[in-house]
Amino acid sequence: MFKGKLSLISFIAGVLLIFFAMLIVILFPSLKITKTTMNVVLLVLLAPWAVFIVSILFGSKK
Repeated sequence: MFKGKLSLISFIAGVLLIFFAMLIVILFPSLKITKTTMNVVLLVLLAPWAVFIVSILFGSKK
């Protein structure tokens, strides 16, 4: 049952992470982050979408 919901959960997580990232940028416009921190944040934002794409491609086979 969880296998079928993985794409839905990762999609929702990806949307929520983008929402929270935008909220932080709006609330703290003068926030300075380093390149390393920026890369880590981008990796965290990308991870749910990668899981979503992989689960759509390989999870729908019965």
